[in-house]
Amino acid sequence: MTMKVTIPILVSVFAFNVFTTYQSCGEQDCHEEKELVMAKCIATITNHGPYAPPNLPCRQAVAASDMVCICRTLSHLDETSVSASKLVHLAKDCGKPVPVGSKCGSWTIPPPLSSPSQRNMHKLSCIA
Repeated sequence: MTMKVTIPILVSVFAFNVFTTYQSCGEQDCHEEKELVMAKCIATITNHGPYAPPNLPCRQAVAASDMVCICRTLSHLDETSVSASKLVHLAKDCGKPVPVGSKCGSWTIPPPLSSPSQRNMHKLSCIA
């Protein structure tokens, strides 16, 4: 009888731990922010065509989001429709840059090719 009760309890505890481990390890959850940015900014970050300047709803979504977390959690599936490099470009344009050396999906952000003063001349503010 004890064995019949113990096994379901152990299975339940194991399942709970599997589904909550990322939270207990300090992984920030930004799934909703990622979905919002992907929905509001798809014209800017799509894999197709050139980078397009963000519209107001996109800029507002970026301003309210943790872009470093969004990049860190960008999956291979996300990258079938979204460009990681355009997402990094968007974050930088909106004043929420992802640090050099960080991962954005499968892409690692390289160091800049130009000096900071040259980059600031082309900065687009995303603050509404």
